[in-house]
This record gives sequence, structure tokens and C-alpha cells, in this order.
Amino acid sequence: MRSILAVSLAVCAALLTAVAPASAGTLSRSGNVYTFTAAPGETNQMSAYTTFSRGQWDVVINDTNPITPAAGSGCAADASPSGRSMRCQFGTNPNVHPGFAIDLGDMDDAATLTSPGDPGAIAGGPGNDTLASYGGADVLDGGPGDDTFYPENGVGSTVVPPTRGADTLIPGDGRDELVYTATGQPLTLTFDGKPGDTPDGDNVFAGFERVTGTEFDDTIVGTDADDYAEGAAGNDVLVGAGGADNLIGGAGNDTLDGGAGRNSLIGEGQDDRIIGGPDSDFVFGDGPNTPAGQEGNDRLELRDGVGETADCGPGTDVLVADQNDRDQGTTCETIDRATVPTPPPAATPLPGPGTTPTATGGIVLRSTTLRRPSSRRIRVALRCTAVTTCVGRLTVRTRGTRPRTIATRTYRLAAGRASTVTLKVGPGGRSRLGSGRARRVAVKLTPRGGRSILRRAVVRRS
Repeated sequence: MRSILAVSLAVCAALLTAVAPASAGTLSRSGNVYTFTAAPGETNQMSAYTTFSRGQWDVVINDTNPITPAAGSGCAADASPSGRSMRCQFGTNPNVHPGFAIDLGDMDDAATLTSPGDPGAIAGGPGNDTLASYGGADVLDGGPGDDTFYPENGVGSTVVPPTRGADTLIPGDGRDELVYTATGQPLTLTFDGKPGDTPDGDNVFAGFERVTGTEFDDTIVGTDADDYAEGAAGNDVLVGAGGADNLIGGAGNDTLDGGAGRNSLIGEGQDDRIIGGPDSDFVFGDGPNTPAGQEGNDRLELRDGVGETADCGPGTDVLVADQNDRDQGTTCETIDRATVPTPPPAATPLPGPGTTPTATGGIVLRSTTLRRPSSRRIRVALRCTAVTTCVGRLTVRTRGTRPRTIATRTYRLAAGRASTVTLKVGPGGRSRLGSGRARRVAVKLTPRGGRSILRRAVVRRS
């Protein structure tokens, strides 16, 4: 990841050798924060970092252009030609940390921020900028233009993509947040590291732990990790995929699908549809932050054979549940519970000597994301939760009123075991999947001697 940034900075340096700066950027101090403001028309390639040594905090700011320190800032040239490096003496208290606020201005700039103390902030402004953060919980705001972000700090950063521009967004080791509230257009977001994740053509890599959508109708599809997604305003679709996800719809008529993992799903808006996954979820039609008067008539769908907790909240709500699901707040006006299944007939023959008994159910989908390593293969993650072997047929098919089969095969899993099953996709199935990065499908699990189970899923190239 850092090698990519190094190449970007080297290219910027080569271009800058032929450009004379219009004027010097300024450096000032207010309280604990040092503010650098680039001069108009100036292309900057800069870095800022802090050190604490021999009882003294030092703040160092480097740029490819001269820097003018403001009176009282405590900053002076640091043995570099033409004032291109400034060193500032901050203080002697190791528990009081300096911070940064950097405004790169209107050109194609690059900035690297290393501040283990107070959170810093970089504003890219107009232009195609490269913003990197190593060491602090920083805010990276690209502004207009095609920007690249590297919040590789191990602490957690907030990334604010610009209102326009095809950006590359690469999270780091910390808890990184992606905020799209200012983009001014609806969002369709995946995390596959390929262009086209947003209407502006952003390229968003997996690893952002928290995502906030726009005021429009957004679609956010998570990963197999633990995701946090908030739709904000608009009629949003939030899909958690695998992992223990937190999905909050916000204002609007939202659809929340937790997928595999123990999820927390909160509608927090108007008329929401909330779908629990194959694991035990906490589902709330209206959360504690729902504005008065915006409580909706929600539909909570939890019929998946797993005991879950639901709280419909205000409004006239419908809970579609299993027998062992619980209406925590007794706030669901209509509850449609599954009937108790009829036990198998007594005449069912027992397995013969040397054979393993076969379950009539107990097969579950471990992830609603189906991997497609090639055009001819689909991989499906399964688990047998029964006390005996799970045997049956697995079918992947299209959604809709007239579903068509994409691929099918039998499965056999030992009791309590998990396995990834590979399905071969024929010419007809490849035609129905198409050549796109993702395709919504339905997965039909038919245990031998049991009832079929239908699950929604997404096929993704890997």
C-alpha cells in the first residue's frame, strides 16, 4: 500500500521541478493545533510529523515550496534551503499532544500526516490529491477532484470523499470511517477494489469499518467482516453480507438485510423492511434516535429457524417469526409465527450397519456472498448444524417471479462441520449471471427428506 503512495509522490516531485511556486504557504499556531495553508496556484508535496525527545515536543513540516511561519508560532527554518522545512517547539508535557490542520489549496497536491497525538485533518481542496495518514485518528477530506486516500494509521480515520471525482479509497489497519453525506447524489457502494463503486466512479477497497450514506436513496453492500453502515436520509438498501454487522437505516423507507452473522438491525425511520440472517440477530423497527412523528409501519422478517430478538417500536408493525423468536418490547402489532413442523413418520427406515445417519435439515448458509473465482465456478459456504450428517441438493438460481437455474449439485456435510462447496456453471448459467461484478441470486437448500430453504444472496467475482 505504501509503495503505491511512494510512486505517486515520486511522480509529483518530478513534475514540480519545472514549476516555480507563486508564493509561500503559511504556518501558524492556535492552541495545540498547527495550521498550514498553501498559497493559491501552488502545487504542494508535503509531510508533517511530531517527535518527543529529551523532554521536548518537536513539530516538523516539510514541503517542496517555501513556508512562511507566522509571528508567535514558535517555528523556524530547520536547516533546509529556501525555508522548505520548519521545526516548531511545542512544549514539554508528554501528555499534551500537538495536532495539525492542513489546507492544500487548489492544485494537484500530496500530503502525509504522522501525528500519534491529537487527531489531525487534511483538506485536499480542488485538484487530484493524494492524502495519507500514519499514526493518528485523522480526518482526510479530498474536496473536488480525483483523489487517493491512505488512512493507514492503526488507530482509525474518517475519510470524506469529494463531491465530484473518481477517487481511490484504501483503508488501513485502524477503524476507518467513510462519510458520503456531502456528495450530493445517491450512492451505490461495494468494497471490491474496482472502479464504479459510486456514480462518480470511486474505487473503494474493503476494510472500512464504518460507512455513512447520503440523503438520497443509497445501496450499500458490506463484506464478510464486521460492518457498520448507516443509510442516513433516503430510501436505502443496506446489506451486511457476513460478519456481525450493525445496520441503521435512518430516515426513509429502508430495506436492511443482515446476512450471516449475529447482527444488529435498526430501521430508525418510516416504513422499513428488515430481514434477519441465518444467525441470532437483534432487530429493531424504530431505534432510540427515531425523530418524533417519523415512526413507521415496519415489517420484520426473522423466519430462519434461529431464535432472535425483535423490537418493532412505534407504528403498526408486522413480525414474521419462528416459534422461538421473541418480541422484546411487545410492540409488534401483528405476529405471524411459523407452525411447528410435523415430525417425520415412524416408518422412516434406520440406516444400515456401517452407514452414517442422514439429517432431514440442519443445513445453513454461512455467508450470503457467493464467490465466483471464474466464469465457470461458484463457491458456496455451508455449515451442518445437525447432530447427524446433512445431505441434500444445493441450487443457485435467479430471483424474480420466473426463477431460472444457474447451477446445482448435491452436498454432504458431517455433523457440525463447515465446508465450501463448488458448483460448476454451464453456458446457460453463465449467460444468466452475466459479466458484471455482482449479481443478486437466490440459494435453494433442499435437505433429503426435508423442506426446501430459500435464501437471498449475491454472487461476486473474486
